[in-house]
Amino acid sequence: MNDGVRPSLRRRGATLVAALACAAVAFALAANMLRAGLRSRHDVQDQSELRQAVLLVEAGLVRAVGALADDPGYAGETWRLDAESLAGIAAGEVVIAVEPLAGAEQSRRIRVAATLAPDSPRSVRSSLTAIHPLNSSPSGERLP
Repeated sequence: MNDGVRPSLRRRGATLVAALACAAVAFALAANMLRAGLRSRHDVQDQSELRQAVLLVEAGLVRAVGALADDPGYAGETWRLDAESLAGIAAGEVVIAVEPLAGAEQSRRIRVAATLAPDSPRSVRSSLTAIHPLNSSPSGERLP
């Protein structure tokens, strides 16, 4: 069967097709590795931001307990933090709300919520609610 093409040209054509197929496979593998690396980087960043939000909530709770020890009428506050004060992660906001606990006049409900990048669709939020007796110290020891 002779179609007018020399056998050496057919071999070159087949070699070119094989080389293009190998290049396509290599490109697909490289693209997959790049995608996996970016996904991993975003996961680490998300975990870091969530940990920062949890730390801000814990700091807010400690602050509320200390403020209640000084002033039982403390009702809460809002902190707004710029990205520089949070190691460049993102701007943040911590809201502390303290309210009397129904049926327990000597206790307060403390609600703390921290949001990183509050104006972003990718904001990260953590919150905590705790009951705190007014007649205890910030370390949790009962006072007489």
